[in-house]
This record gives sequence, structure tokens and C-alpha cells, in this order.
Amino acid sequence: MAIRPSHFVILLAAQSATAGKKAESGFKDLAEQALRNLQEFWPVYATSMGVHDYDDRFTDYSPESVDNERRTLRDFLAKMYKLQSAGLPPEMDIDFRLLKANCEMAHLRLSEIRYHTTNPIFT
Repeated sequence: MAIRPSHFVILLAAQSATAGKKAESGFKDLAEQALRNLQEFWPVYATSMGVHDYDDRFTDYSPESVDNERRTLRDFLAKMYKLQSAGLPPEMDIDFRLLKANCEMAHLRLSEIRYHTTNPIFT
């Protein structure tokens, strides 16, 4: 049986819908993990955002902890760049961009700005 052009369009649409659902599911899981990670590393910020799971902690700015967090953020960002190319539904795009910007800023703070190495409170 020959595939007609109309059948091909239907097959492409079905594949696109499946890919979109996978990207959507992948983003939800990644967002949950990334937000939990950011809240655990910066518990004071988490508290100021109304998340009280980490009220009994302060950020650990030891070199080992900072290096580990930088690696973790790089991993999250690599996964986000892959998701970005997979195409998320438009209604999730703003959430994706906000999460990516927060992870990029967190990585920038630890890698380039490094205020934890110059602020006397943390050194």
C-alpha cells in the first residue's frame, strides 16, 4: 500500500504530538528537580519565596559545595538546551525561559561573580 501525501501529514502530526508530550513531560520533571536543587542550595532565598522546607539551613559556600553546585547547574542547563530544541508547547515557554534564566544566573553567581569569595561574611 502506497503512502499518500495526506497520510504522511497525519503521520508527521502524530509524531510531532508525541515529541511534544515527551518534551512537556521532560520539562516538568527537569523543572521540579532544578527548583528543588536551587532551593536546597540557597535555602534563604527559598524561605523568602515562601518555601519553608529549608528554614533550618544556610547556604554552604565551601569550595566543594560550590563546585558541586556549579556542575549540577551545568548539567541542568545542558538538559534545558536540549529541551529548547525539542520544542515545548507555547503555554510552557515562559516557564521554561524563567527556569533557564534562574539556572543561568545561579551559575553566573558561582562561576563569574563569585561574591561568596569576596564577601567577608562568607570567607
